[in-house]
Amino acid sequence: MDPRQKSAVLWGLVGAMAVVVAAQGYLVVGESLPIGIAAVVWVAIAVGIVTAIVTYAVEYRLLAKGRT
Repeated sequence: MDPRQKSAVLWGLVGAMAVVVAAQGYLVVGESLPIGIAAVVWVAIAVGIVTAIVTYAVEYRLLAKGRT
């Protein structure tokens, strides 16, 4: 796997995990989620995909401009 692809996938996982952690934190403080657990999983997947795509695109631009 290309290092740029690996980086994008890993950032996508970080984004997805951030959604899950935020939902768990919301539950820990005693509130109930306005959506079900399955919806949280779908939102986390969507955030992970979008994060990976944006990371892949932006990283190329930053590399081209010499900012990394």
